[in-house]
Amino acid sequence: MRLTQRAHRALEQHVSVGDVVVDATVGNGHDTVTLAALVGPSGHVFGFDIQQQAIDATARRVATAQFQERVTLLHQSHDTLITTLARAGVSSVKAVVFNLGYLPGSDKSVTTTTISTQNALDQSLSLIGESGLLCIMAYRGHPAGRIEFDMIEQWTAGLLRTSQWQCERNAANNDGPVLYCVSSGAANLR
Repeated sequence: MRLTQRAHRALEQHVSVGDVVVDATVGNGHDTVTLAALVGPSGHVFGFDIQQQAIDATARRVATAQFQERVTLLHQSHDTLITTLARAGVSSVKAVVFNLGYLPGSDKSVTTTTISTQNALDQSLSLIGESGLLCIMAYRGHPAGRIEFDMIEQWTAGLLRTSQWQCERNAANNDGPVLYCVSSGAANLR
């Protein structure tokens, strides 16, 4: 099973109709549309990206799926999660998804960074609480991705030193992407 399929299966098991969720890096909109389908017409997806090209591609994909009413796209960094959601009256979410690296088909020098990603991951933990899910897809195949992957390895190792969090880690091969699914110690990842 592909890692994206694993991530979507985990999301299917945690996200229900009416939930509020976040796509922290919308990219080309695949995860955004999956999340919008899961939350249904009574739920909502907040999608973040620093590239206008990603916002535009996602907006087209969302429109094709006719999910515009349940998706808010924000052309800003994922490390603004808490303040942005607070302005919208949201203090908790059921899931946060990160698909890190660069936007496929675009300038590969524009990538997510360790500083903003770590801030966003920390914010995500406080947003998902005891019943939510955090999915992180990290890519090791390019220099910036390797640096970010190393940070995520350390970050998740720190989480596992407490009984509050559990993390399932899946990798396709030694240089390919790695999927992390993080939930509270009280939640079930399967």
